[in-house]
Amino acid sequence: MKLNILLSLFACILFSSCENKATLEVQNNFSNVMLSNVGYSGATVASSLLPGASASREFSDYNNDHNFPITSYIEFNMSAKGTTIYLRTEQSYTLDKDMNLLIVLSDSTRVINPYSSTPAQVQARLKDFK
Repeated sequence: MKLNILLSLFACILFSSCENKATLEVQNNFSNVMLSNVGYSGATVASSLLPGASASREFSDYNNDHNFPITSYIEFNMSAKGTTIYLRTEQSYTLDKDMNLLIVLSDSTRVINPYSSTPAQVQARLKDFK
């Protein structure tokens, strides 16, 4: 009986320690704009980011929430001068287990609005934010 309890306890410890984790950090280095609803792979990284601010989120494969590696875009709303636009990065980013990934969003980051604009139109509209 004691052996069964010990084996069960050992199995629980073994399986709970096999959880893979990774951390994603997003930093807002855009000039004079606020970012909101910052997301990656359907998960919220930050509800809002002021210029110069950053936020991070831990991802894990516990309960199959995410399977590593994860490849996705950074999606966000950009707000300035009373205008808000939905954008996502042109580049996708890959997050793998045991990884700490820092993504810096800046004026040189290529972004698109996947619903209504070509990349050239988005880049031209971003100039109106400054």
